[in-house]
Amino acid sequence: MSRQTCERCQGNGEVVTDWDRYLTPQEGDAGDEAVATCPDCGDVDEDEDHL
Repeated sequence: MSRQTCERCQGNGEVVTDWDRYLTPQEGDAGDEAVATCPDCGDVDEDEDHL
């Protein structure tokens, strides 16, 4: 079974929404402040549970 890689997120399920904050996190950031779930494929981790 072949899977096509999402062109928007390259298959990781997330897109960067703020490159400055992503590349230079602020003190106290949890790590997800500059990313969002990919609107094209969603969270790929959810699919892996069903394989």
